[in-house]
Amino acid sequence: MQVVKLCKAMGVTTGSFYNYFRNLKDFTAQFLKSWRQNLTKQLIEAAEQVDEPGERLRKLTALAMTVPHEAEAAIRAWSKVDPMVLATQQEVDELRLGLIRRAVLLVSPDDPQADQLANLGLSIVVGMQQLQSPINLDDLRWSLDQYVDMVLARAAQRAGGKRSKPTRAWN
Repeated sequence: MQVVKLCKAMGVTTGSFYNYFRNLKDFTAQFLKSWRQNLTKQLIEAAEQVDEPGERLRKLTALAMTVPHEAEAAIRAWSKVDPMVLATQQEVDELRLGLIRRAVLLVSPDDPQADQLANLGLSIVVGMQQLQSPINLDDLRWSLDQYVDMVLARAAQRAGGKRSKPTRAWN
């Protein structure tokens, strides 16, 4: 990325850019900090306000609909060529995996495959971001609804109880 191209795309002068940032590395660091703080941590806080286990999983689906998917796909691509972006991407992924894992463990305590289930949940979002541009939110919601139903059914089976009502019927 070059400062001149970035400024042109944003409709600002290089002078105004340098009033806010020391250089491109400073811009990148501040951008990544803002993304991590203002988006990822806010999503985590919003999800963790929901106490009911199944509802927290559904809240994660609702929150996934609000993410700027095209920007996130671009950040993931950027992380392939910039070590600072890669480090932040990995940190964000770990934060999100932890959030999903905790939600899985709320519905299925001591599930030995909570890590794999968290990976599957995040993989649905990341996979859709990579496959579709722009992302089809109906497809994403359907996929995440199926994931939530699977996690809830697995929890019920592990507990020896009844299966929960599906979020959506199979079409």
